[in-house]
Amino acid sequence: CFMICNGFSDSPPHRDTEKSVNSRLSSPAIYLPGPKSHFSLKPKSVLETEDPPKKDPEKDCPPCFNCQLSAFPCSHFSECNIYDGKCECPPGFGGNDCSVPVCNSLADGRNRLPREVNQTCQCTEGWGGINCNMCLTDSVCDPLVPTRSNGTCYKGGLTVHENFQMCNVTNKKILDMLPDQPPQVTFSCNRKSENCDFQFWINQTESFYCHLTNCSFYQDINSEQNTTEYKCEKIKCQCIAGEMLCGKGGSIDLSDWLVEEINGPAEFSCYGSNDCRFSEPAMDQLILSIFGDKYISLDCFGGECLHISEVPKLDRPHKPDNTNIIIAAIIAVFTFVAGIFAAVFYLSRHWSPSSYGQI
Repeated sequence: CFMICNGFSDSPPHRDTEKSVNSRLSSPAIYLPGPKSHFSLKPKSVLETEDPPKKDPEKDCPPCFNCQLSAFPCSHFSECNIYDGKCECPPGFGGNDCSVPVCNSLADGRNRLPREVNQTCQCTEGWGGINCNMCLTDSVCDPLVPTRSNGTCYKGGLTVHENFQMCNVTNKKILDMLPDQPPQVTFSCNRKSENCDFQFWINQTESFYCHLTNCSFYQDINSEQNTTEYKCEKIKCQCIAGEMLCGKGGSIDLSDWLVEEINGPAEFSCYGSNDCRFSEPAMDQLILSIFGDKYISLDCFGGECLHISEVPKLDRPHKPDNTNIIIAAIIAVFTFVAGIFAAVFYLSRHWSPSSYGQI
């Protein structure tokens, strides 16, 4: 039930000859009854293309990230949120799997910008560190304290709530092995959870990370210096696949060793303002066998945002006042010397040659 459009007239229908039928069938288009029923019998031009086949989203799209699936693990030993399948990233890291350093500042919370590939962070003014976790001035802490004022960047070293530190590795042989690629460490602790986190970086690219648990915090204050110690019973570490120390370019690969050998206990300690060290038995043995040092030596500085009322009042003990002892000693010496002179003077006045030989 179709009508050939080309050559159609109002004249009564008549019997078509084979020739006329063939002629009409060679016309460019045929219309079927009903809307939009046009199709062409004309051979397609080489310039014409067919619509691409429709894709099946379920087959062609990659699966969405879901950390509840084994194919999508969370980096930095972060927790998986069972409600949305997203990783709960530690401060300073972001992305679906928490593997991407973030910038801006700690005060930006979840609105921090991920670091661009092969770039370094440009921190918000008043913040520092590889991933901008460390406060540098008091004023930037106001958004992070309950009163929104009187914030203080506490740099005393001891963790009050959550402390962040940035360290430069100072072992000479390690520095010699990595010319123009400074090795660094970021270290943070949370007193409430009794956990700490350690990341090792080379030229601001993360190589491996560790999570420390069952941690205790100590500080010894004396007249000479402050000593701060973080002692953690357990530690687990993980390599960043394909990075330095983890197989990059045929370099040493510590992946299996970090998982199998590093168990703890571990200790992070600082003597004075920034003379720090990180120690763990298996790690110390590796450092000793390769570099001849007993531990990883670090030059650290850190900061924690606190309300001014929370800042620990660390009164350094005064040096013992030995003035009275010194004065007493001088008097004793003077008395002793004076006694000797008096005895000599007395003997010289009462001595005579006839004193000898008398019975």
